[in-house]
Amino acid sequence: MGSTKKYVQGYTLIFAIVVIIIVTSVSLLLLSSFRLNEIIYSNTQKYVLAENYVYQGLSWLDKSEKYDHEYHVHYSDGFNEFLLKKHWGVYDVNCAFVITNNGDTLFSKIALIGFGKDTLSDIALFLRNTNTQLSIADRVNIEGRCFIPLGLTKQNMSTQYVHFSSGQVQISPDTLFSLPNISAIATWLINNNNIGKTKIILDDTEMISFASKPLLINADTVIVKGKLMGNILISAQYIEVSSTAALMNVILIGRNIFFGKNFSGNLQAFASDSIMAGDNDHFNYPSVLALLPQLRDGKAVDNSNSIIQIGDSMRLSGELYAYARGRDVNQRMRLYTGTGSIVYGGIYSSCDLYWNGDCKGTIICDKIYYSNEVTSYENMIQNSRIEVDSLPDFFSYSLLFPMLSNKKVVQWLR
Repeated sequence: MGSTKKYVQGYTLIFAIVVIIIVTSVSLLLLSSFRLNEIIYSNTQKYVLAENYVYQGLSWLDKSEKYDHEYHVHYSDGFNEFLLKKHWGVYDVNCAFVITNNGDTLFSKIALIGFGKDTLSDIALFLRNTNTQLSIADRVNIEGRCFIPLGLTKQNMSTQYVHFSSGQVQISPDTLFSLPNISAIATWLINNNNIGKTKIILDDTEMISFASKPLLINADTVIVKGKLMGNILISAQYIEVSSTAALMNVILIGRNIFFGKNFSGNLQAFASDSIMAGDNDHFNYPSVLALLPQLRDGKAVDNSNSIIQIGDSMRLSGELYAYARGRDVNQRMRLYTGTGSIVYGGIYSSCDLYWNGDCKGTIICDKIYYSNEVTSYENMIQNSRIEVDSLPDFFSYSLLFPMLSNKKVVQWLR
């Protein structure tokens, strides 16, 4: 009996110890969990606060007119914010970083800024009033407002499958819309058009963050075969981009720029003399091809022709420009598009546009030509769809495109 009592007492003691251990462990776990939740909650609060500071900073940069100046903002809660606005071709790049006193980055954003669509974005076709009536040939569909010479069109007796949005045709003025920000953008391009004397072949991979200084490549001739992404600017007399190259957000500035067939990538290309795009090239959003003769030594090219030649079945999601000051220079410029080419976005040409494709957006030009193997016809459209209503909802224009004023994030950058 006595041994049984001792056994029970011993068992009870062990059970009590086990209970104490379990209760203590649970208490420690609860305390640890509470502390962990408190840390998570505190870090979440800091993250949310830093996020708010970043978006406030980006909004403030949109209104600022000062470029390439780093702003430092110190907040009472110990956060520091760094803000920077800079040009990147026909867009702005706005940078905002929130950093703790220890130097840790809590939240950051880098935005490519352009113009969002607004009520003036419903223009499908704008031709300068040259007193040459617009002719509509077969298989044409135009959706959106149209400004055309004399406000009238003529159609051939054999014309088929023609559709105009009703009540949307108006008389065009004698001048084209002016390009906003052209002076500042051209100055930035000229300042970065530093041509070297060597030949460089780029066949490696380069990834440069927009939070870092740009990688500047200057040469006489540059052949691009590799993968280039981010904050990279190439300037040369002649730039060749092979079909094997992969480009993302890169800027090209040159006198002559050539793209091989079947190239695919997104970029901004600016040339003073020529841009030649091959068949089946795909320029992804947001890409820009621009012929600007004033990039040569900061002034218009004398006694020479400047040209953009687009191959057949090209796809461009972005904008296409051919712009010069002065009628004499524009008379020597040409913009040719290949058969079956499609532009999703905007086209602006102060010279003659030879059009053989479709546009899901807006065309603004001096005169438009339909051409075949035999001849060309002034102010004629055939086998074409120009449909501003088909512009994708996500699309934003660059800061060079006319008629717009509301700034918008085009793309988030790294």
